[in-house]
Amino acid sequence: MLIALISAVAVFLFLAFVMLPLVLALRDTFKEYDLKHSKLYTGRVWHTRLQPKLHAFTYPIFIFALDLKENLESFMSPILEFRESDHLKNGEGIVKEGGADNSLVERVLRLVQERTNGKCAPAIETHRVTLLTHLSYYGYNFNPVSFYYVTSKETNELTVMVAEVSNTPWLEQHSYVLHKDSVDKVKHEKKDGSEWFTFPKDFHVSPFMEMDYMYDFIYAGLPENKVDDAAPMTIINNLRSLSNDKLAFSAKLEIEAQSITPFGVAWQLIRFPGFCMILQIWIHYQAAWLFIKGIVFVPHPQGSETAATRAIATFMAPFFALRDRVGSGASGSDGVSTSKAKAS
Repeated sequence: MLIALISAVAVFLFLAFVMLPLVLALRDTFKEYDLKHSKLYTGRVWHTRLQPKLHAFTYPIFIFALDLKENLESFMSPILEFRESDHLKNGEGIVKEGGADNSLVERVLRLVQERTNGKCAPAIETHRVTLLTHLSYYGYNFNPVSFYYVTSKETNELTVMVAEVSNTPWLEQHSYVLHKDSVDKVKHEKKDGSEWFTFPKDFHVSPFMEMDYMYDFIYAGLPENKVDDAAPMTIINNLRSLSNDKLAFSAKLEIEAQSITPFGVAWQLIRFPGFCMILQIWIHYQAAWLFIKGIVFVPHPQGSETAATRAIATFMAPFFALRDRVGSGASGSDGVSTSKAKAS
């Protein structure tokens, strides 16, 4: 009986995660899709936490860069889907009156104009918006961070960026408009062909990281214009302490472009079935290691708590209390012995 059950599960997984992508790829090979500027990227992610204890890991990745004016509808459907509802979940850029166009691309442009007080006002006629993001795979979507590149159609140069950050386990979103005139207090400069953006952390991302940090976002290359023929596109995210300017955390994404083709996408779906779900499992696995290492639990900052964040904090409190009791012999001087730290 057990062998029959295992065999049935194995057959189901093979059909769902191997055969189905191949069948859909074969179906879509004979369709035409206008994806001139959109691309599939593959590469790797590195995460390194330096304070208060070293913790590092890496994993392979595939991700899409979508020109928001190009149509991916029905491509590899139903196991792959781009849903505008997965983005700008706080209603940014929505105009409720006058029958306004509330497509994602228009909302991004409005958000930029609003956050820069009109000093940066790209328009759909003159600019292209490319979103670097995960799609919905097998009906599930999660993005730790998505990036909107707003570039000039004439010069193909970057005008402004928007970083859309999600947190775990609360599944909230926050957008930073990366421009020198942004209300997000962004400093911008160009170094060695890269774009450098420095701004304060205003959104609680991880329950194992405090709020008193500055971000350094460093971008090399654009989705439709790589640095050169050989160089990959790179994004680096550093977190520096506000108190001593020491580097506490660094993440790096390094990816290379390829055309979006049915069999190219099918191969990625076979390699990483339900990738967003894998990503969530991986994040929680790494969080378990941070818990074991004694890293402090940081609840939501006061004033930004919701019913969900309070419920999660209440649920987790006994686990951290038990860990701290077991490890009560550890010194509190290393900043990892208590679970009562408050974000500021």
